[in-house]
Amino acid sequence: HRLSTHDTVLHRHITNRAELEGALASLAEGAGKVQVVAGCWEHLPLADQARLAIDHIEVMVQPFGAGLAWSVLLPLGSYVIELQEDGMQSTNFVSCFSPLSPQQGSNPWWPPSNPRSEWGAWALMNGIHFACVSRRPTEARCLRKFFSPIWDTPTLEADVPAVIRLVADAARRLRGAEAEGTRDANLTEGAAVAGGETRS
Repeated sequence: HRLSTHDTVLHRHITNRAELEGALASLAEGAGKVQVVAGCWEHLPLADQARLAIDHIEVMVQPFGAGLAWSVLLPLGSYVIELQEDGMQSTNFVSCFSPLSPQQGSNPWWPPSNPRSEWGAWALMNGIHFACVSRRPTEARCLRKFFSPIWDTPTLEADVPAVIRLVADAARRLRGAEAEGTRDANLTEGAAVAGGETRS
């Protein structure tokens, strides 16, 4: 096991963060009513972190880790995209099945692709749409090693095209729900957050 102290807290770093933020910003420019808020939540006061989750976020893009705990405060029907480095070698509760598999048809959010993963289960129980994105997604549970060779993921490279497809789809669905009156249009402006260096 690993002994965690204040001095050994893990920082997860998105190696292509600038590319991801640039792609999200370009999406926001062309989508209308989409605002991108990028940054490290842990640098904000706790009250501001909670306020972001409760009042302003509808689409959260976040690396695997404790930062995903804020998803429990998101409005019902929000969207969470977890970024994962390796869905095959990492510990077993960190499955990352692709949300765009053929058996899911045209809806990448339903049925849930990761209902038993750590954060996928939280999202399912809280009425949040969830997808996990990895350049090396989990292929099948039977292919996982019983004893995982990887526990922590200090860095990851986001699959930017997959993230952008999911954020665009989520924004489209949110705008459609607002137009139909099935969602409170005053909650947010379809904001997307690109999480960065999170601690867990």
